[in-house]
This record gives sequence, structure tokens and C-alpha cells, in this order.
Amino acid sequence: MAVLLDVVPLIGFCIVAFVLAFVPLVGCLVFPLISLLGFAYGFLFIPYCESHYGGSFGKKIMKLRIVPEDDPNGRIDFGTAILRRVGHILNFTIGYLLVLGGDRKHVGDMISKSVCIKVDR
Repeated sequence: MAVLLDVVPLIGFCIVAFVLAFVPLVGCLVFPLISLLGFAYGFLFIPYCESHYGGSFGKKIMKLRIVPEDDPNGRIDFGTAILRRVGHILNFTIGYLLVLGGDRKHVGDMISKSVCIKVDR
């Protein structure tokens, strides 16, 4: 559910691009800009939020937090957050509901050695 909440701005970007695609000359200029904004959102903003605040706004709403495996009170760094995003892409290509092991971790958590925990605040 947290991932779905995080995708809402990307859907907004796509709707704006679709509407502006019908405007002559503007559509040609806006589509690359919207694509760049979507990429920046997915691979810069979300990892930034995960590394500085412990999770994106979707994870905050769902009361989840991303932490290193060995330090449940710590925070992941930006590189680890980027690895988690790469893992999300792998999950979409091999099946998003693929959860491996007894820890119920997805591929991004395994690659980045992080874990998503439930918090009460």
C-alpha cells in the first residue's frame, strides 16, 4: 500500500504529460521534461526521503520505516536507498509479490541489506 501511495505523484506527472501532448509544440517539449521529473522523483527524491527520514511519505502514512539490518534504530544512507530502488525494478520484472525467506524481504531489501519495519509513530 505504501508503494501505491508513493506512485500517486508519478500518475499525476503522466496525466499532465498526456493532456499537454495534445497541445501543438508544447507536447514535444513537455514529454521529455515530465519523463525527467518522473525519473528524478523515483531515483532521487524517494531515496532521499528514505535515507534522511526513514521512508517516503507513503511509508510514513503506513507507519513503516526503512532501517539497516544490523541497526533497527539507524538510518540507511543514500547509496543503500538507491540499491533499494534498483531492487524495486527487479521486483517489477520478476514479480512484485516475490518475497523470499523467513524474513519476508523483497529483492531490494536483500540487495541493500535493509529491512522495512513497522513503527508506532
